[in-house]
Amino acid sequence: MPQFIQIRIQRIAREEAYVSVPIDDAVLGPPAPDGSRSLNDNAVFERALALGAESGVVWAKDGPTEIVAHPVQTTKPGGPPSN
Repeated sequence: MPQFIQIRIQRIAREEAYVSVPIDDAVLGPPAPDGSRSLNDNAVFERALALGAESGVVWAKDGPTEIVAHPVQTTKPGGPPSN
């Protein structure tokens, strides 16, 4: 009778979306001596990631699905191992 070892794996599907980040005080840096202001890159990307979590964002597949070993190996919940 063959013996088996169960390995926890995960499937990672990459997707992409475009979001429109409003240019307001929250994403602008402090005024320069001439009064101009530039974008705060960290604030822009933080806002973009927050917008990406909203339900109305349209996501599209971006590349092949990847199957990798799960970084945390645990026993299968709910019973004995099976294939």
